[in-house]
Amino acid sequence: MAERERGEDIRITPETGQVGGVAPAAVMPAVGADRVRWGAIWAGLLVAIATQMILSSLGLAIGLYSITQTAAGALGISWSAIGLWSAIWALISLFLGGWVAARLASATTTASGAWHGVIVWALALVLGTLLTAIGVTGVLGYLPSRVLTTPGVTPTDIASNAWGFFIGALLGLAAAAWGGSVGKRREGTEA
Repeated sequence: MAERERGEDIRITPETGQVGGVAPAAVMPAVGADRVRWGAIWAGLLVAIATQMILSSLGLAIGLYSITQTAAGALGISWSAIGLWSAIWALISLFLGGWVAARLASATTTASGAWHGVIVWALALVLGTLLTAIGVTGVLGYLPSRVLTTPGVTPTDIASNAWGFFIGALLGLAAAAWGGSVGKRREGTEA
């Protein structure tokens, strides 16, 4: 095969498979080109957060959170119910966020789609943790930081919450990566 001149593009004719002519530069991606599409990742993150907010509101509206009023007028809250439903909503949201990121990035391989989902998960985890630390999390469905300062919270309770966070984070990682791998484009898919 003859050497190409600098800047010359290649075109392969479909009928014969012969090399020749000039093709647009977009046909040949640059070696080492950035395969992470940050616009798609930010869109996936926003979809995940919006989905989490909507599903949390839905859960509250249909009474999945078991908030009751006691005889003394105080609110009785089932933290286990809140944790369970928040975890389910988070998994659905992260799956959808990973799917959107992979789809918008036009990921063509399962690995590329999964990596886009993993990055959505990482950003959501960091953002959720930061919001929890500053106490701006009620609308997002995360555990409020004031729970840690509630009288009667023991180190065992904190350890249980840490284990719950760890397991939930790993499940979220799996959901986002799975969403990304499912969201990859298939051969012949245009949309």
